[in-house]
Amino acid sequence: MKVKIIYELNPPKIITNNHVDYIRIESELQKLIFHASELLNLVDGIHITDSVLGIPRLSSIYVASVLHKSGITLPMSCTIRVSDRNLITLYQSVSEAAFFNIYSVLLLMGDKPEEGSAVSKLNPSCLLKLLRQLGFCDRIKLDLSSPNNIDSIKIINQKVKAKPRALITQSIKSIDDLSGIVSFVKKYGIEVIPCVMCPSEKNQISARKIGLNWDHYKDTPVEFIRSVSNFTNKFILCSPASFQDGLDLVYKIRSA
Repeated sequence: MKVKIIYELNPPKIITNNHVDYIRIESELQKLIFHASELLNLVDGIHITDSVLGIPRLSSIYVASVLHKSGITLPMSCTIRVSDRNLITLYQSVSEAAFFNIYSVLLLMGDKPEEGSAVSKLNPSCLLKLLRQLGFCDRIKLDLSSPNNIDSIKIINQKVKAKPRALITQSIKSIDDLSGIVSFVKKYGIEVIPCVMCPSEKNQISARKIGLNWDHYKDTPVEFIRSVSNFTNKFILCSPASFQDGLDLVYKIRSA
């Protein structure tokens, strides 16, 4: 199977049990480095998330830089939550990503913060246009998120007008949904990179939180990925509750 696999990794949480435990954070960061090393020669890239569901985690850009310094040579992309930053901090974050040789940045609004309130209501599409005008795209590729189906044409149309390098979909649940998005976006010359969640028992809670129904592929994930490869040459594999379940699926895909 020729499809390229980008494996999604989540940085360590900053606060647990209402306390910051630096020893725990360091331990989890070392575990993340080990997981990234296990992906070498198996996947084609790593994507680092940014405080998914509004839960504070180490910065995606910081974690990517740590992985690079630890000898992880895979191309890396990072998510940046726009709602957590004002324009100054967004300029800083994108610039830092460029200087850390991060391949691309996914700009998205982000879920409501678990604590406090959002810093800004900047529209990621408008932000991308501004960043391009200022020359940020000369050094780093900028992406936008996309719904996992084509039902909201207006939303997707606004995003393609911003001319991102790619649209990164939310976790897809069917090939028909992916086909609809790819068909619509194709004429704009914009890449579509679907996200696929590993359908394992440990990931069931994560799937329910985002309203993902994986009945279409839970019993045949490798065949589902094979079908995905008919529409795109790469995808992001996420397994938020179990790195091992995701790694096992990677091995199955590579041996198919």
